[in-house]
Amino acid sequence: MFAMAKLVAKNGPLQGRSIPLEGTEWTLGRQPDCSIVVDELEVSRHHARITFRDGGYYLEDLESSNHTYVDNVALAPFEQRLLEHGDEFALSTIYFQFLEEEPAAPAFGDPSELFVEDSPDSVSSTISSKL
Repeated sequence: MFAMAKLVAKNGPLQGRSIPLEGTEWTLGRQPDCSIVVDELEVSRHHARITFRDGGYYLEDLESSNHTYVDNVALAPFEQRLLEHGDEFALSTIYFQFLEEEPAAPAFGDPSELFVEDSPDSVSSTISSKL
C-alpha cells in the first residue's frame, strides 16, 4: 500500500486549500501550465517541482528568483529534498505543509488473510477472517 499525500496552503492565494498529489510529478509556479498555480509575483513562473519516485516525494527548486525553502532552509538550484510528513516548505514567502496519510484499511481485513475453517460438527464450512 502507498501513502496518500497532499499539500495544505498556509497563506497566499491558495490559503486553506488542501491539494491532493495524484500522479508522479507536479510543477509549482505562477505560469498557467503549472500543475499547482500560485498567482503571486514573488513566485517564479516555474518555481519548484515535486516528484514521486522510489516511494517518496522529492521537492526541487527550479532556479527560482526568490528560492524554495524547506523548514526555513533554502534549497540550492535543482537540489532535491525528500519531503517527510509535516514538513513545511515555501516558495519565497508562500507556505505549504506536506502531509502523508496511510490509506484506510479495508473494513473486513485483507482478503488474502481469509481462510476456510472446517468444523467436524457442521456440514458447512465457515469463512472466518484472521484478526
